[in-house]
Order: sequence, then C-alpha cells, then structure tokens
Amino acid sequence: MDYKEKISKIDYELYQESNDKPKSQLYGYFTTLILSKVYAPMNSDLEEIMKEFKLNFLPYVYKSRTILLSRVIRIIEKKMNKS
Repeated sequence: MDYKEKISKIDYELYQESNDKPKSQLYGYFTTLILSKVYAPMNSDLEEIMKEFKLNFLPYVYKSRTILLSRVIRIIEKKMNKS
C-alpha cells in the first residue's frame, strides 16, 4: 500500500470515527511525507505531491517545508472539527 492509499484510507476513517487516532495518523503521514527528502528531494517536488491530494497553496508556501506542514495540519484540523 503506497502513501496515497494509506492517507485515503485514513481520510475515510475521519468520517467514521470520532476519536483522535485518525487525526494523529494523518499528522504522522503528512509530516513524514513533507519533511522527508525521500519522497520529495527538492521543495518544488512537494507541489506535485500536494496536487495529488487536491491541496493547492501559493508558491511561497512550497519554499518552506515547515510552513507547508503547518498549512496541511490546519486543513486536517478543520476537517476533524466538521465531523
């Protein structure tokens, strides 16, 4: 199972469970994906990865992995609060 399938499965679980386990798993997967140079050796590679998850940000966000991670975490938090 690749990272996109794992995240899709967890995203589905977000709407099935009300506890914090799926949220924590999403944080972990996205943190590893964004901060690891294995999946995206250059910061510019992150833009394509985020497009796979239908996440679009302004160009300056992709210049800093920590800024990008904070934006993704904010999106996860908003989705969790909706359910």
